[in-house]
Amino acid sequence: MDKKYSRSDVTNIVYEKMTSSSLTIKKSEVDECLSCLYDFLIDALSCADTVEIRGFGTFETKIRAAKNNARNLFTGERVEAKAHRIAVFKPGVSLKQRMSVPLDENKRS
Repeated sequence: MDKKYSRSDVTNIVYEKMTSSSLTIKKSEVDECLSCLYDFLIDALSCADTVEIRGFGTFETKIRAAKNNARNLFTGERVEAKAHRIAVFKPGVSLKQRMSVPLDENKRS
C-alpha cells in the first residue's frame, strides 16, 4: 500500500534531509519555510496564477464548466452545478521520468 504523508511527516522528512547535509537548522524553521510555501501556493492559485517549478511540475487553475444535469448523489435529485475554478497539477519532465520506472524498480530502499 502507498504511504500517505501528513504535513508533520513532510516537515520531519525535510528536516532530516537538511540536517544530514550538515546544515544547522531548527525543525520549527523548516516548518515555517514549508508554511510559507503552502501559503504562497494557496495565494497564487486563489488569484488564478500559475506556479511552475521546473522538473517538478506546474500548479494552475482551470474553469470547470457549469452542468445543468448534475445529480445529488445522496438524494438523486437533479441540481445545477455552477461554473467554478479548480486547482490542477501537471507533473514536470523529471517527475514523469521518475514515475515511469517499472513498479518493482521504483520502490524505496
